[in-house]
Amino acid sequence: MLTENVVNNNFKNIMVPAAVLGIIMHIYVVVVFYYLGTPQLIFVPVIGTLIVLSTAQFMRVKIISSYLAFIIVAYCITTEVVINTHYLGWNSGFFYFICVLPLIFLLNSTWKVWVVIIFNGSLIITTLILMWLYYNKSGLLSINVSKLESINLFNQLMLGLCVLVVMIFFSYKNNEKDQALVKANAILGKKNIEISNQKNHLEILLKEVHHRVKNNLQVISSLLSLQKRTVDDESIISVLDESKRRVEAIALIHHKLYSDEFGNQVDFQSYLSELVSSQEMMQSRIKCSLDTIAVTLHLDVAVPLGLIVSEMITNALKHAFAHQTNPILKITLSKETNFYQLIVHDNGVGFPADFSLEHEGSLGTEIISALITQIEGEIEFKNDHGAKFIIRFNDVLALNN
Repeated sequence: MLTENVVNNNFKNIMVPAAVLGIIMHIYVVVVFYYLGTPQLIFVPVIGTLIVLSTAQFMRVKIISSYLAFIIVAYCITTEVVINTHYLGWNSGFFYFICVLPLIFLLNSTWKVWVVIIFNGSLIITTLILMWLYYNKSGLLSINVSKLESINLFNQLMLGLCVLVVMIFFSYKNNEKDQALVKANAILGKKNIEISNQKNHLEILLKEVHHRVKNNLQVISSLLSLQKRTVDDESIISVLDESKRRVEAIALIHHKLYSDEFGNQVDFQSYLSELVSSQEMMQSRIKCSLDTIAVTLHLDVAVPLGLIVSEMITNALKHAFAHQTNPILKITLSKETNFYQLIVHDNGVGFPADFSLEHEGSLGTEIISALITQIEGEIEFKNDHGAKFIIRFNDVLALNN
């Protein structure tokens, strides 16, 4: 709709000088009639001038469109050509002025095909009929032959002048559009550079934020380690260890984000690899197996999912391997048709018969349940030679795409 309005306004701007040219042409015709001594024909250009002025005014106040205004004026001029040829004959050369109309018509490139065919076809048919009726014939009024030859020459010159004016105007408008386009492109290029600079600046700031968050989390982890040394109660030590592990899991995410080009995506395969390696370092007797596809997850999914995996590993270490001499923990991440699937499977004692995430009561299971809801995922658990968690989720990046 906006493009149509712009095109309509452009053609309206063309119609204004075209109307001025039409008035000048009518004044010229009045002079010609005085020269020929046919004042009785002056009513033709006078009425034509009134129609041009009225149409221009109606167009200006938006009663009619610029398209309709042109059609009215074009057929008005065609009618005048027919009348003048009828009275003055073919050799007067008034039929030349029909040739100007297609030039102005084609200044607008948005005409429908049927309008182009009907308009130009009607002009061709009118010209052919005039040739058939009046070619090399005199009109109703008896005019001196030398004067007719002079008027024919003047009309040819006037036609050439009109064509020249239309071409100059068209060239001027094209040049004006080209300059406007060059200026707009220059402004757009400048804006693009500014946006690119702002984007780079924001990426640097975002990376700095992730770096500082990671450093602050490491400070918190160190404080928890120091606090742990000051207490002897095993239950408190266990709580501090779990808190420290959760902080380190989040810190690892922010470390990955700091390395990301955009600052909001995480190489989750690499993250899981480092997370599993850190657990193996703390629990050397446990064998961790990792089978995952290469996948990049959005920050909003990666952080909760990383904490979920961390909690599941911790729960397995705490509850699954009490009587297992060869503990194994397997983590698998795969891409299914419409979702990702994460499986955490151990070979421990498995779930009790009445196990439920919602009613288990421990902080770890509450955290897992809350984080599953946060990423709008689904979780399934079952005994399969040990405890097996199956998590299905979608990635924010995939949903946006």
